[in-house]
Amino acid sequence: MTKLTKLRIFLTLGALIGIAPVTYSFIGATLFLAVMLFKVPEFVVPVFLISTFGLWGCWKAYAAAMAREPKLPKDRRVIAAVIIALVWGLILAGGLGWVSELSELEWYSVFVLFYPMPGLTAVVMLLVTHRRARQASEEGVVATAE
Repeated sequence: MTKLTKLRIFLTLGALIGIAPVTYSFIGATLFLAVMLFKVPEFVVPVFLISTFGLWGCWKAYAAAMAREPKLPKDRRVIAAVIIALVWGLILAGGLGWVSELSELEWYSVFVLFYPMPGLTAVVMLLVTHRRARQASEEGVVATAE
């Protein structure tokens, strides 16, 4: 196995563990609200937009890290979306932790890890992409930008 194949396996496992569960729960919650509740509460629309933008950035970071040639995302929206996903996950985890302290729930520690995972995973993937591009430029291979 080549280094790139091993890296892709680890990146795919990272995406399946770090990004996919939140994406699937987000899709499920969105479908639930769209199908079961015919009237969407007002606070759901901004949450939906922020979450969609953050998850989009996480999957774009995964795509950039999986590329055969290291391609840094030139679009600053991807980096902004990853940062927003990380901050948004920390806000959601902190909010659920605060609510669970008031209601004495004991399972909130799962959410403290669950919601920030896409942002953390995407940050690691962007760092891997940056490291690969730097190594490629040092070896004489030109790192291209999308």
